[in-house]
Amino acid sequence: MKLLRGDIIVSAGSALIISASSALLYADFTRKIDAGDLKQIGTITFKREVAQRKYQTQVVWEEVEQNFPVYNNDSIRTSELSEAVIHLNDGTDISVDENSMIMLSTLENAININFEHGSISANRSGISGADISAINIKSMDATVSIDKGNIQLTQLENQELDLTVSEGQAKVKDAKGETLVKVNEKALISSDRQETKIVQLNFSLKTPSPNRYIVSDSPKTEAS
Repeated sequence: MKLLRGDIIVSAGSALIISASSALLYADFTRKIDAGDLKQIGTITFKREVAQRKYQTQVVWEEVEQNFPVYNNDSIRTSELSEAVIHLNDGTDISVDENSMIMLSTLENAININFEHGSISANRSGISGADISAINIKSMDATVSIDKGNIQLTQLENQELDLTVSEGQAKVKDAKGETLVKVNEKALISSDRQETKIVQLNFSLKTPSPNRYIVSDSPKTEAS
């Protein structure tokens, strides 16, 4: 009888320890990381499915939701069938498509984006003023720079970069020099970032406007 009572006490104590440990582990996984005195440079204005961010000084990724702040030197990544839109303080919208990853950092006269993989868009068509900061998107040894306009940048399966300019213009700096990409042009940047080839696009999308999000009750929405 004493042995049975001892077994019950040990089992109850073990269950209590396991429950407490599980609660502490869950709290550790779900708690939000404190940003401290990091500078906020933007806000997540749209998120679909799985999008995560990581502070520069952290190794842990955390889920983000709409209206989440984005801080200087944050990394943002998306999973399959996921996307996120970051509205920067200067009015720039950065769209991060599925299976993509970037790191954002701001300086006094520039916004730098380290483009790791996937597909992103930068929309600055609504920004005005002569003293706006340039956006520099870096991928390996190539840098895409824009002042105003609207571009999309995709890393293809063979590691080439596909740059499309739908408004304004962009400059591509690779190992051999600098290339200007104008509206309705596509630039193909080689996988070794040694060469940039310009391709003229023979069509123009009238509606919807580039990178516009349309919420519809029907399974699809037609574009003209």
